[in-house]
Amino acid sequence: MIKNSISTHYKSILAPTDLSKPSKEVILFSQAIFKNSNIKLLFAYENLDDLKIDYLDNNSDNISLGRPRIDIFKEDVHVEEIEMLKCSKSIEKDLLNHIKTTDADLLVVGSSGTDIAGSYFSSTANALLRSSQLDILLYIPN
Repeated sequence: MIKNSISTHYKSILAPTDLSKPSKEVILFSQAIFKNSNIKLLFAYENLDDLKIDYLDNNSDNISLGRPRIDIFKEDVHVEEIEMLKCSKSIEKDLLNHIKTTDADLLVVGSSGTDIAGSYFSSTANALLRSSQLDILLYIPN
């Protein structure tokens, strides 16, 4: 779903991410569809717990190796860099303020849950749809 009608080729795409599976899927989808566009990833977080370490089992010697979630995510979506945004108010408000300062002409957002009000979109996706002036591609995986 795209919020507005497509009027031009998208040159600069911003992909806010929470490092979730829907977020990963929308980025991979966008990379396939918008091959000639620059896609920047943005990870907004409230506290350091959002950057927790996932433990992987190394089958060769049964040692658990800790790797930050963000490193695993970058590897999975084949990017070297993710911009970090430390949020002070709320993720939604800080994302919206940050988006106003970018040169992006499209936001790509993945969503899989519902918010407190029972909306089909997550609260962050819902806030971006309502308040951002940019075109938005909202991707809802099966």
